[in-house]
Amino acid sequence: MKNVLLYGGGTQSTGLLLMILDGVIDVKIDDAIYSDTFSEPKFVDNYILKVKDYVYKKYGFIINIVNKPGQGLEYDIKNNTGERIASLPLFTANGGMIRRQCTMEYKIIPINKYIKQKYEVGRKIKKSIPLINRLFGISLDEIERCKQSTDWWAINDYPLVMARMYRHEVINYIAKNHPQLSHPPKSSCVFCPFHNDQYWRELKKKHHIEFERACNIDELIRNNSKLSNRCYLHKSMIPLRNVNFELKQINIFGECEGYCGI
Repeated sequence: MKNVLLYGGGTQSTGLLLMILDGVIDVKIDDAIYSDTFSEPKFVDNYILKVKDYVYKKYGFIINIVNKPGQGLEYDIKNNTGERIASLPLFTANGGMIRRQCTMEYKIIPINKYIKQKYEVGRKIKKSIPLINRLFGISLDEIERCKQSTDWWAINDYPLVMARMYRHEVINYIAKNHPQLSHPPKSSCVFCPFHNDQYWRELKKKHHIEFERACNIDELIRNNSKLSNRCYLHKSMIPLRNVNFELKQINIFGECEGYCGI
């Protein structure tokens, strides 16, 4: 069975990768895959490239980057391509939320396609057994994100949970053993509706261009002809530019599928 790390570019997946390469977590890693949506903040893109270069120079290990054919989720939204506008889990004026498809289409499908082609995963037959052990960078404090595989050819593995490691311990490990990679960011699309107010506040204060990207998407989705209700990126259903991010909000990142690498 091949051990494949689904690298998200964030704190836990970076820490897990480094711990495996350092031999701290006893797993032989065969592959690491990052699926690029072309919609992450620039500081996330820069960090991922930094990690990619670092592990290649230090360990001779290659992080493979894949993507959905095309120019990415942000481009698809701006150009109203197909049904992509509805793939985001947007908050609607009637109090609902659109079913999320972006993770599946821009993360899971490209990664699974790469794995199936590289490791020659064929059709399931009577005696088929799993071929791939998918490693996820999810820590003990996010154990609710752990899920069983729905693919017959793969099982899901959560080494940080098994090691009973929390997110702050992963951060400390990176800072102590790989200071060049300290302060890993939360990896996700810049306009993800699952951001909490702390994230939006930091983005607005420290990354003005990235916040402007999110505001532009928020305005684009407001009156889309393909949607029956007005939509918003923020759960208050207030335009992003006008939200008071100083108000406390519960962190809803736990809703994430586990593929975005936060």
